[in-house]
Amino acid sequence: MKLLFRMKPQGAFYVGNDLFSAQSFPFSHSDTIFQALLSAWEMLWGKKEKDQLIECFHHPDTIPFIITSCFPAIGDVYFLPKPLAMKEKEAKKKNNAFSWISGNIYKEWLKGNRLDFSLEYCLSPGVYFHPSEKNTIESLCPSQKIWSCDKGRMRNKTSIFGGVAKAYPAEQIYYSQNTDFYLVAEIQEAYSNKFQSILRLLAEEGIGGKRSIGCGSYLYQDTMPIPESLDFLEKPVSASWVLLSLYFPQPKNIEDGLFHKAHWQIMERQGWSKNNRGNSIHNKAIHLIQEGSCFFSVPEKAKALVEVKSSSSSQNACYHYVYPFKAVAPGANL
Repeated sequence: MKLLFRMKPQGAFYVGNDLFSAQSFPFSHSDTIFQALLSAWEMLWGKKEKDQLIECFHHPDTIPFIITSCFPAIGDVYFLPKPLAMKEKEAKKKNNAFSWISGNIYKEWLKGNRLDFSLEYCLSPGVYFHPSEKNTIESLCPSQKIWSCDKGRMRNKTSIFGGVAKAYPAEQIYYSQNTDFYLVAEIQEAYSNKFQSILRLLAEEGIGGKRSIGCGSYLYQDTMPIPESLDFLEKPVSASWVLLSLYFPQPKNIEDGLFHKAHWQIMERQGWSKNNRGNSIHNKAIHLIQEGSCFFSVPEKAKALVEVKSSSSSQNACYHYVYPFKAVAPGANL
């Protein structure tokens, strides 16, 4: 079953030291969410249970759940990454400035209707909503801005006072008062209660970096069925599709023509693991296909986890969640 989990941020979210990543995607990616889920799973049920969960993800037939990345929502308006294949000839320049569209705009795209990207229905930065949603947006987001970035501050006071501080970019995201975020999960029934318990725990623990200073916490809200504006997520995918999570294709997928006429974008991701002394260190970078990418063919038996270590001597690995969450797309428009 597919469920929607909605969360209200209770403070800023830390998104790392990339000054540009947060501007295009200021929410937790699916691999970050999965890392948080694993940590919370071990906190509640122990390492053995966590290892068993990881083992289930290594087999395509026993994957306990699949998840999207987190996306924004205001009231009953749910937003998605703009599909990279979405084009509008009459307003090409304006269209390219948008990074997010509401679910109702996505449905118009599925129907093949003409999309009029008027600035009257635009929120900053780069968010486009349907004309029927104007009253809701004006009421709940009068500032017309749903998030902002805090860049370039040095966080290490000890280093500053000791005279050895190095300037480095750090970025936190602040959301407007009525901006929530959500994720959609397809969960095996046996794991449903545990999954909800994990998200309740993470509401207190937080997701992402700088949690010790209050970043990443949120208010957990009751589980919801898929709303009408996102009902296309319930449709089976047999051909063209849009990616709503990060994805690492296998060589066979590529050989079978996954990228033929596809619209896709790559991003670099780095996780953390512990060295032999128990210190946190960066793992090697991995390149993943980004949300909003569009494909013509459905990959067979996609891999769910990719194990990455900082070096061959590392005892603990970082598991990147890379299973594609697919949404149906209009093949004629791709």
